[in-house]
Order: sequence, then structure tokens, then C-alpha cells
Amino acid sequence: MAKRIKLSKTKNSCNYYIIDDYTHPSTKKRSTFIVEKLGNIEALKSRFDADSDDEALARLKEYVDELKARDKKEAETVSVTLCPNRLIDMDSQRLFNIGYLYPRSILLSVTLIDKEKLKNNQIKCKRHYK
Repeated sequence: MAKRIKLSKTKNSCNYYIIDDYTHPSTKKRSTFIVEKLGNIEALKSRFDADSDDEALARLKEYVDELKARDKKEAETVSVTLCPNRLIDMDSQRLFNIGYLYPRSILLSVTLIDKEKLKNNQIKCKRHYK
């Protein structure tokens, strides 16, 4: 993605936007979206503490370059290498699967089933397909 400055001119004013380009990988079509609405040149002067229009636009370009650098830094790949020879501690939990715990706790709290049936996996589910 590439950030850039868009200038929208009307009869009475010029508004500045920071937009981002996106190219879809499979269709190769390009689309843009607005990242930040900056306003007119007076709003830019007050935001960047600039005296002239050229100085405000120069600081705006620096700001866009900072945003590009930040996006590039966030897009860096991170690789994590794990050692297969290192043993996992005995008391550490590495896998968390709570998909069945929520209905189980509800059934136990309502006491529709008892703990012995649940431990022995004697509960059968009836499924009806249409």
C-alpha cells in the first residue's frame, strides 16, 4: 500500500486528504481509501505551525513520509524459530481449547447431567438434518 496526498479543488477552496492505494492480488484492480482528512490550507498551517503555504505543504509531505515508514515497519515479517530438542515444562499449558467448556459448565450448573456421565462420555448428541 502506498500513501499519498490528494488535493480536491472546488470553486471556493482546496481540501487535502491522505489516501492509501490498494491493489487486489487476484484481480489486479486498484482502489483507494481515505486515511485522514486534513482540511484546507488554513487547517494545514495551524496543524503544522507553518507561516506560508509552501512550508505547510513541505511539512505535510514529511508527515506522509513518516506514515509510509511506519507502515513499512509494521509490514515487516517476523520469524519465530523453535527448537525441537528443548523440552516443554511439565506445568506449562501450551494448548487452549475452550470450545466444549462453555456448554459443559452450563449443563453442570443447571444439573441436567451429572458429573459421572460427563466423565465417562456417556452423553450422546441427537442430530436432526433437514
